[in-house]
Amino acid sequence: VRTRNPHQTTLLLKLPHTSQTLQLPDCRSDDIKDTLYNVLQHLDRLASDVTSSGDPFASAGFSRWLKDLEKLRDLLLTPEQLELLAATPEGSHLTIVGDLHCQRIPWETLPVQSQALGLRFAVGRRLQSSAPAAAQPANSLDPDRPLTGTGCVPTADSWQLISVDLEQRIVERRLRALLHSPHRLSPLNSAPPELTVADFSRILSENSWVHFAGHAVPGPDGQPARELVLATSRSNPTDYSTYPLSQLRNLPKVPRVLFLNSCAALQLPDVSDGPEPASLTSLLLQRGVEVLIGPVVRVADSASRHLVAAFYDALATRVSVGEALRQARLAATPAPGPQAALPTACVLYGRPDFIPFPDHPDSQSAAATDPSTTTAATVKSAVGTRPTGAPFPYPCARCGTLIRTRHGVYGQQPASTTPDGHSVPAGPLCRNCARETPSDPPTDTPAAGSARTPLPLHTPPRTDAEQLFCEWLEETLLREWPCRIPDRTQPALCRFTKPNT
Repeated sequence: VRTRNPHQTTLLLKLPHTSQTLQLPDCRSDDIKDTLYNVLQHLDRLASDVTSSGDPFASAGFSRWLKDLEKLRDLLLTPEQLELLAATPEGSHLTIVGDLHCQRIPWETLPVQSQALGLRFAVGRRLQSSAPAAAQPANSLDPDRPLTGTGCVPTADSWQLISVDLEQRIVERRLRALLHSPHRLSPLNSAPPELTVADFSRILSENSWVHFAGHAVPGPDGQPARELVLATSRSNPTDYSTYPLSQLRNLPKVPRVLFLNSCAALQLPDVSDGPEPASLTSLLLQRGVEVLIGPVVRVADSASRHLVAAFYDALATRVSVGEALRQARLAATPAPGPQAALPTACVLYGRPDFIPFPDHPDSQSAAATDPSTTTAATVKSAVGTRPTGAPFPYPCARCGTLIRTRHGVYGQQPASTTPDGHSVPAGPLCRNCARETPSDPPTDTPAAGSARTPLPLHTPPRTDAEQLFCEWLEETLLREWPCRIPDRTQPALCRFTKPNT
């Protein structure tokens, strides 16, 4: 089914891939099961080892995996369906409807015209579950609830999940820039005292958007995750509290959007006969979560954080959640083509066309006249006045690239008028645009007599690792030593040439 409106194209594929509905021959059904098993096993290994030493994409096993992906695609999709997908414009919304057997297939990784499906379309999934429906929460989409709550839970040092604190700051900073009122953001810091089951239930019930980063406890015999690790004792990795699946059934309300950034958090159970076992995915969708995002396999910590940062950066452009996830996959893709295993391991259940932060002109005026938001601080900076509670991220005035921190500002674009009469507003310039105008002076020239030398404009662009390091260093210094805020006139704090510097 294809639907069109002036702004987007939506494609709906209903694919109930079960032996009962398709009446598959036993030989073909076994072939699908064997190929699917090989694909999922290699996807799990590839996504979790993508940051290890060596090139995981150069192995012979990876070449076989690509062939298995093409084989699985040909077994599941008809030539007519492949032709329909090829004719659909790139960037369209694609919703895949199917039962438990259908949704265990890594649709986002399947190649279509030498490109993974999750990179070509804004893919969403709709699960048709045979389990008894849970009670729907009352007023689950209450507009009076806070829009966003973020929670990143630190775990034991021996588990090597070291980026949750940094991920919390990444998510919180970007969401504050998206919200018209900073009071609508309910940040969660799980520093001692640590979270309890009651605390996390309250967070899920009181917020419309929750981002969780932490560990998930897998079920027995390879079954999907049924518990989330809430807190641990850093001295004893076996002493931790979990949020059980049974608590979800008792929630009075559920968030509208839930991002579970945990290993295999949205993995579905492998069942052939018998009743469908409970899982985080099926129960959350039954309770009324409108958009559910998370990985279906184990994922590397640093690469997963990079995907999250790219996802919220894309939301700043006022796109749908499906398009934001597609852009994040493209930004985090380690190599072109269907080998983008890690980015496509994070899937979306629900509405891919849901736009959480629409750019309506009435939203700012409504926030300004709302008595509950009159105490919101309006931040004034060199980039102008923004009623968002934070000056960054902010687009470059010339190319539109998002500038994440003030270390990314390398010049100012003065207000001007083009020869054809269009006005160009004033704003900050990114590094690349500032290099095109070397005559412009730096924005933070030191005072006369200062011994510090300003960082020159003609410097090589930072890598992603360097940018993350600079953001972490700025936030650490700002938190520990508020009087020693790093600026662009201190090159040692802003750039380095070796990874161990």
